Amino acid sequence: MTKLGVDGAIQFSTFLGGGDREYGYGIASDASGVYVVGQTWSNDFPKKQAMQGQNGDADAFVTKLSPVGNRLVYSTYLGGENGDAAFAIAVDATQAAYVGGFTTSQGFPRILGSYDTDEPNEGFTPRAFISKLSPAGTKLVYSTFLAGSVVDSISGIAIDSNLSAYVTGETCSPDFPYAGYEANHFIGTCEAFVTKLSPEGDSMVYSATLGEASVGAGIVVDAAGNAYIAGIYCGDCGDNSGNFAFAAKLLPTGKLSYLTYLNGSDGQSSGTGIGIDANGDAYVVGNTSSTTFPGAPPITPNPTAGFLVKIDKTGTLLYTVFLGASINAVAVTQPKPRTVVTPTYPTIYTAGYRYTGGVAAGHEDAFVVKLTESPVIVNNQ
Repeated sequence: MTKLGVDGAIQFSTFLGGGDREYGYGIASDASGVYVVGQTWSNDFPKKQAMQGQNGDADAFVTKLSPVGNRLVYSTYLGGENGDAAFAIAVDATQAAYVGGFTTSQGFPRILGSYDTDEPNEGFTPRAFISKLSPAGTKLVYSTFLAGSVVDSISGIAIDSNLSAYVTGETCSPDFPYAGYEANHFIGTCEAFVTKLSPEGDSMVYSATLGEASVGAGIVVDAAGNAYIAGIYCGDCGDNSGNFAFAAKLLPTGKLSYLTYLNGSDGQSSGTGIGIDANGDAYVVGNTSSTTFPGAPPITPNPTAGFLVKIDKTGTLLYTVFLGASINAVAVTQPKPRTVVTPTYPTIYTAGYRYTGGVAAGHEDAFVVKLTESPVIVNNQ
């Protein structure tokens, strides 16, 4: 985990792990610290105030560090006897952490009274889960499955001001729980879903599909309760045939507001993350091998190019920025205006990886790019 200052200088950078493998998949922060989730195979993964002290085959982990990255606030395993992974985390105003991912364990921790705590009949089938940790990280407030009988997983999670959790991901289950608008799903195919839970985690507010052969990758929620999702549609999700990126917006009722496709006339594209500004415009990031991807100027992917696309509140594309690298994540900030006549502009942060001098593992570097929409002031004197 690495923290950069406003000028891009490293403020802290630390490892987190034990004697075996670890992967960090999701990160969040607030004034009290930095939260990260992922998957660990280490029996000696660093723990503090752990609500679960022992590792299974490969467990999810949830760790909170101090704001300056010099100590653990809490760190715990989260899983059962088989494989578990956490891909997404969000934090509410009370410092409670919400975690989403998948589990193949029959003994995954659940809390009675949560939406779905039924033990699966068989293990080793990935089931999506949502777990809410107390602010101290020492206990689960609720923990529930969100799954059918086949394969389900959560890739993104967001929290609204009422403490409802919104999740997106992929389900291949014909009996995945849907409710509300766009509830009909396509038997025999995997599809992206968006589900909103009650603040207590004991029921669904809505659960919608975004269409067959699709995967939801990222989700954010605005102050009004609109949900924005980015992901991938694929002709055959197993071999990247016919992939193209999408962005979608759901109204607070779960009804689809827009669904925008992002791809050129050639190549493949994927959406990996999404952010929003104070005006309800969305910023979608991802990767494309298309030489005709919408926006200018076009670039030649090598083998892919990262894109940042801005979409207005109706789903219309406003602009595209290309980077010669793979973009995996985006965050957007926009300060409140000091006066009615003083506008503010969003700042966009993107992160990903690029190859330097080849495609071997040793030539792969992470990157962070900060962009701003502030106008350039020209001095004519």
